[in-house]
Amino acid sequence: MANETSAGDEPRVVFDRTPEKISAHVTAFCRSIVANAAPIYVPVQAEAEGQERDCFYIVAERQRRDGGEIVFGWNLWTWPHVWLKAEHHAIWRSPNGSLVDLTPKPVDRIVFLPDASQPYDYELNRRVSNICKALKSDPAIERVFKAERAIYDYEEKNTKPGTLEVSVDPEVYTHLMVMKEAALAEVALRYVRASQPCMYLP
Repeated sequence: MANETSAGDEPRVVFDRTPEKISAHVTAFCRSIVANAAPIYVPVQAEAEGQERDCFYIVAERQRRDGGEIVFGWNLWTWPHVWLKAEHHAIWRSPNGSLVDLTPKPVDRIVFLPDASQPYDYELNRRVSNICKALKSDPAIERVFKAERAIYDYEEKNTKPGTLEVSVDPEVYTHLMVMKEAALAEVALRYVRASQPCMYLP
């Protein structure tokens, strides 16, 4: 499952990251999704062969192999002072009760919001779209959300039912990605400052 946003090739500036603290505005965002929300930090202990988009299957396989429980909910990401995002996600509760995120990520912990009302549809393999909240009143931020949603909708429309296999028209898909990168670049020019700490991936 995609959980980072980057601009350019190398180095890549990662805008979406784990909130450094579960602040009042993070909690308020969570409560807009789940009443009486209780977001928590969960360590990442990735399965070696896992892929980011396969979180629901990674956890299901671990449950089959070692017992425990699948916990459905939302993975919280933020670009501080710009936006918050909740990504449909699953983690594993081990037989001894500890919670672990088994999905590969460029972070060592996540903020997770449990939500039993949002199980994954294993029969149709349909994802739930991200929930996004702008932290600034800026149409440019909304254009990023719109572009990301257009990619999500296109991928879902072209995913073979019962599989994770996506068959897209390269020209259409490239156009959607270009639109997303253009929207991101506009926001980055406004809110990325040389003096601000950034996370880079090689």
